[in-house]
Amino acid sequence: MSLRTVCLGMALSCLIGTTALVARAQDTSQTQGAGDQMVTLAYKFEKGATVTMKTVAHVMAADGSSQVTYTTTAQRVVKEVKPDGSVVITVTPGSASVDLGSGPQPTSPPPPFSVTFDKQGRLVMVGEKKEDDTSPIVPQAAALLEASVHVVLPDHPVKPGDTWQSTFDNPLVKGKQVTLKDTYDGMVVYQGRNCWKVEQTLEAATDDMGTMMTVKTTVYMNPTDGSTVYAKSSLKNLPTLNYGPISWESETTLVADTGNKNADGSAKP
Repeated sequence: MSLRTVCLGMALSCLIGTTALVARAQDTSQTQGAGDQMVTLAYKFEKGATVTMKTVAHVMAADGSSQVTYTTTAQRVVKEVKPDGSVVITVTPGSASVDLGSGPQPTSPPPPFSVTFDKQGRLVMVGEKKEDDTSPIVPQAAALLEASVHVVLPDHPVKPGDTWQSTFDNPLVKGKQVTLKDTYDGMVVYQGRNCWKVEQTLEAATDDMGTMMTVKTTVYMNPTDGSTVYAKSSLKNLPTLNYGPISWESETTLVADTGNKNADGSAKP
């Protein structure tokens, strides 16, 4: 089966950008003075915070011989903030379309899933696969995509150019570790406000033979709560169930921010 046929049933791009408040970058110039200062990167999760995001992914076969454009929206809700600072995020895909070269056509989105991150941003749990889940991407691989744009924060202040590395258990291959390497690039001006800029690379084995999946991501973070305000990713060797590894380039933008609502969608008092 061709990649084009596969992508009619895939919602690849909706798996990117966890607790993000995401919008298109319009101004990424370095700020004056603030960019050279030490900063303490931190998350401030709030239960019920909700965003809807739109992601456009240019999906390619491993050899680059075939490409389709997949566009989708997904709602992400902070479902629970635990006493230890860890957070449960639910991801519910919405509309989706695929463009095989003759214009976008609607297609079915994949089922929802959930992920849990610790207070530093490490992936610690993946939601169970639903019985009716026919997506060619297993939840464990989807969770790695979420982790690739959810920056793991250092436990100490950083200045521009500082790097750090972290690991967590690989949900795809038992006994293996996922490696994340991060660099703080300083403050950038993003849509009129200062944002932390972090470059993050994720490397993970996808099988016992040593096949490696890599994701390189640029993330702009809101200093007020650590949420992502922009993410752009380049991915190689995402495993699928029946169609071999695929790659893509993607960018995510904000559709709606409903952070003033409860987790069930009702307005906060």
